[in-house]
Parts: sequence; structure tokens; C-alpha cells
Amino acid sequence: MALAQAGIGTDILGIRREDLPPGLADEVHALLPRMDLGYALSDAIVAQAKAKPHKASPMTFPGALLRHHLPYGAHPDWYDLLASAGWGDKPVGAAARRRAETPEQVGTMFMEYLEAGDIEGLVSLYEPNAIFVPTPGTHLVGTAPIRKGLQQLIDTGARLKLELRDIRQVDDVALVSNTATLTGVGPDPVVSTTTEILRRQPDGGWAHVVDDPFFI
Repeated sequence: MALAQAGIGTDILGIRREDLPPGLADEVHALLPRMDLGYALSDAIVAQAKAKPHKASPMTFPGALLRHHLPYGAHPDWYDLLASAGWGDKPVGAAARRRAETPEQVGTMFMEYLEAGDIEGLVSLYEPNAIFVPTPGTHLVGTAPIRKGLQQLIDTGARLKLELRDIRQVDDVALVSNTATLTGVGPDPVVSTTTEILRRQPDGGWAHVVDDPFFI
């Protein structure tokens, strides 16, 4: 069994492929073409899981693959199982922070957190590799730069009013546009039309992938 697992790990995921004798893989693949083996096997597992869901329970490898091919929420994840366990457990620590249950709530929470000076709350509304454009031509990428940019907004005493213009949502991705009025950063209000791409997170909340108030 261990030998089979080691061989499959190398064949599918390339684990320790550097330990193979030079040229061996090329010789084998010349006789037995891979035929995109890794993806073909994954597709076969998903097809069988769709046909027989009892073979793809949530905490199994087939279940994890199946989840990627179904609409968000159609297949329970770990947190869904905890919520339905019946023990009444609640999130603790960082996970206990209020989350945006809908794309529209992201803007509402942003305004609340900015007014409260809650930098951790603001940062929680962005994915780790998100893009934030605080001023035209300034692209902040990733948590640390975004945190710094948001802290500067807090330090200036900025206030933001967001009015929803339109929204388009497909499964766990949403395109949102707001009319944004920013005050406190200069003598006159700054009015812009935002372009925001939001994505539903593993915990069910929504967060920015792209937040650009100046995209034209």
C-alpha cells in the first residue's frame, strides 16, 4: 500500500520526481503517453461523485474535488458541518468578526469600519492578494500595503459614503459599482464611481478581490 501511494504521488503530483533515474520518465511516457493523466483522473472522480454522491462525503478527497464543480454552498464544507453539529459552538478569535453575508454588505461594513477607525475590520474586507486603488494610479497589492493605505485614510479622518449603482453576481463572484463620496482628505469631496470585484470566502462572507474607485 505504501509503495502504491508513493508511486501515485509521483505519477500524479510529481512528489520526489527528482529521485527518478535520469531519462526514466521520458522512456515510460514514450511507451505509455500520459494523456493528461492528472486531470483525466480528476474528471473521472468528479463524474463518479456526481453520479453517486455517497462516494464523495465532504471530508474526503472526492468530496473536495466535487465541491469545486458545484455552485457555492451546494456541497457542505468543514464549517458547514460544524454549524449543523447541534452543539451550539460559535466562532472564536479572528473568525468571530462579523462577516459580509451579501456583496452589498461589504460597502456598508467598509463605511462603518472606517468611521470607527477599525483597521482590522477594514483589512478583513480584502482577500490576502487583493488590489486596492486608494488614489488614481496607486495600486496596493496584498495585505500589508492595503493595511498601510487604509490606515492612512483613518489617520486623515476620512469619511466615505457609498451608494450602490449596480451589481452583477454569478455564483461566488460579484461585480459591484458604487457612487463613492470621500470627505476629509482635502478641501472638497472626492466623488468617483467604483469598480469592485468581490468573492465569497470559505466562511461564507464576502471580500474584495479588486477595489478600484477610479477604474474607467
